[in-house]
Amino acid sequence: MVGARLSAFGCSIVPSEAALADTQAFLQTQGARPLEPSERGEWLQRLRDTLGKQDVEFFGMAPNSHVAKTLLLADYHMKLIGMGLVDGLERVTSYLAMVRLGPNGEPPLMSVLRWWFAMHYEPVETNSERDVFCIRGPGAKVLSENELLTARGERIHTGTSDERNACFANSFSAKFETLCERYPLYGELRNIFDLALVVNLIEREGLTERVGWRPDLFADGTRLCLPQVQ
Repeated sequence: MVGARLSAFGCSIVPSEAALADTQAFLQTQGARPLEPSERGEWLQRLRDTLGKQDVEFFGMAPNSHVAKTLLLADYHMKLIGMGLVDGLERVTSYLAMVRLGPNGEPPLMSVLRWWFAMHYEPVETNSERDVFCIRGPGAKVLSENELLTARGERIHTGTSDERNACFANSFSAKFETLCERYPLYGELRNIFDLALVVNLIEREGLTERVGWRPDLFADGTRLCLPQVQ
């Protein structure tokens, strides 16, 4: 997840190289023989177990802040929907639900999937005096990428997504408003993105200087202590 280029913030859920190497070996071994339809569920579970626990990285924010917690939970929950572990909505199809065996029962080639939230707004409208602004748009969308994986578990960016990967990201983004109603967590994520856009707008337009206001309290972490997540 990212904000503006000069004030980027977000989090990433990152699998270890060792776990990715084990996953690569598992896929190569399993791909050597046909997979019976009845084995699909077990194969998917073993794939999840092999990848195992992952690390979390934060940037542009305190890792124990409410913002960091919200971004992490939203990112994690979105990925659970993508993997079919949590119910999404009609027309939001999980990636694994789209996985099909080949004509001879062989599992498909798998790559590292990336899904992440990004801010998503229409261009900000303003008047000629630039003292009134109109912000429109859904607020967030999901982007996707397929990465290549070396035998040592190193990830290689491709900048592209296959059909299944892009299908999940696009369907999630198209239903984001409805998902906010079902899962308020996404509405809270959108609130953070709204505030980030407004703060960036205030800074770029120099609005505090124009109205003669100095946000001393808001800029002082010792006087205005925000709640911290344990």
